Amino acid sequence: MFRMSIGSVRGAGCAALLAAALAGCGGDGAGGGAGFTQTPVADPGTTPPPGFSLVVSAAVPATGNGTVTGAAGTSVAFQGTVRRAVFEGTTETARHRVSVDYDTATGLVLAVVHQWGPPAGAFDALAQCVRVATVAGQQLCSNASVDVAASRASFGATTLRGAGTFASILTGSGLPFTNL
Repeated sequence: MFRMSIGSVRGAGCAALLAAALAGCGGDGAGGGAGFTQTPVADPGTTPPPGFSLVVSAAVPATGNGTVTGAAGTSVAFQGTVRRAVFEGTTETARHRVSVDYDTATGLVLAVVHQWGPPAGAFDALAQCVRVATVAGQQLCSNASVDVAASRASFGATTLRGAGTFASILTGSGLPFTNL
């Protein structure tokens, strides 16, 4: 009888080999045949990206004020070299989503959108800024940046405006995101 136990596998190369081996067993953990057992072990060299903390101030409505915390954001292809990083998190009383459109070739921030609202349901408020105003009254982005190589976004008291009286100011540095 052949018996194999994978319990001390370390390193990225071995983790890939382990993943390929486990893929062949149908995902039920039953093993590849009579007398064959597998014990997957997490790669100790892999750590998830850190979460983020973002301060929202001068929000109208004021339910948007507070320190937003959440898991690392995600970045997806949007159009051409433009990607969108999205950060979702909560304060004690509200749910928030901040989207940052940026150009991977130049690192320029093209737009920032901040939405907030109750813990469940639709967002009630939206404020934004853009790099180039296409209509009168749009808030131009300032003090917002993306470090493309490090996959991090920063806001240095970035002012956002929306329809009517909606507004917010975002402050936070080094918000991590992963590229999907």
